[in-house]
Amino acid sequence: MALFFIEGFDTGDFSRWYENGFGSITTTRFSSGRSASIGSNVSTVGFSPVAQLFAGFAFNSNAGTRWTNDMLRLFTDAGATLQLSLSIKSAGVLSLYLGGNGGGTLLGTATIPSTGWMYLEVSATINSTGGAVVVRLNGVTVISYTGNTKNGGTSTSIDTISFSGSINNYYFDDLYMCDATGTTNNTFLGDVRVQTLMPNGAGSSTQLTPTGSASNYVNVSEIPDNTATYNSSSTVGQRDTYAMADLVATTNTIYGIQNNIVAWKSDAGTAGIKPSVLTNSTLYYSPTIMLSASPYSYASPVLESNPVTGVAWTAADVNGAEFGAEVA
Repeated sequence: MALFFIEGFDTGDFSRWYENGFGSITTTRFSSGRSASIGSNVSTVGFSPVAQLFAGFAFNSNAGTRWTNDMLRLFTDAGATLQLSLSIKSAGVLSLYLGGNGGGTLLGTATIPSTGWMYLEVSATINSTGGAVVVRLNGVTVISYTGNTKNGGTSTSIDTISFSGSINNYYFDDLYMCDATGTTNNTFLGDVRVQTLMPNGAGSSTQLTPTGSASNYVNVSEIPDNTATYNSSSTVGQRDTYAMADLVATTNTIYGIQNNIVAWKSDAGTAGIKPSVLTNSTLYYSPTIMLSASPYSYASPVLESNPVTGVAWTAADVNGAEFGAEVA
């Protein structure tokens, strides 16, 4: 599995987050793209359980403090058991807790900038005697703990994380999550940037019926998405693929790509789509996604390597690829 979740927060679509407290998409970390803010709310996302989690994200505390919420929480038991948390109880001090800061056991602290962008990474395994947590700030280890990391519950596999904010808002950006399996992306990735590429032209296949603009790619290129403009079909096998904007010119290592699609079914019965990538003149399909009746954002599995060449993506591969979906 290795790299299994990425989030750039650029589109303002948080359908994958089953508890969504993200506020406005406000500040920028770089010259392009946007980040998500959280005030006093909580945003939560679940995933398939992993024995060891590696997670990294850009963070800006906005000089804020929050005395009751944890900035990051790790859960097991399908999100029912809080095991570990990172908190900022005073500006410039990051604290690691077994449980939550409201009544948990303090495991370690580190000094961090009180404001401005930084990149935090966490590795954690849950065990009552042989657990371990490592916290890195801008690539440097600032907290390292071994011992009891099991606060309760039955499972030791992490399956849920949540982020929360402060009285002055915390900003989050460029999130990745990996596990320790496989031969690549199975450890800390370091400070990374998640780039959101939107359609900017028609691809080699334009078979769906447009609603809104007569140009199919225009109907799916808005930020945030406008569900009044879309492309549709009830014919299995019909497909749209789109040319996409290029990566920034300084892009170096590409750890993986993910095809994100907003889609829904318009009538009773089953309906599905197959996320599609056209690369190196070959069409590749991710597993079929079964649709619900309401507009919802679906993400294909992260493709860590080019599925046609079998090796790591290059910037030229990504820039030359088309992305879309086929009716299934």
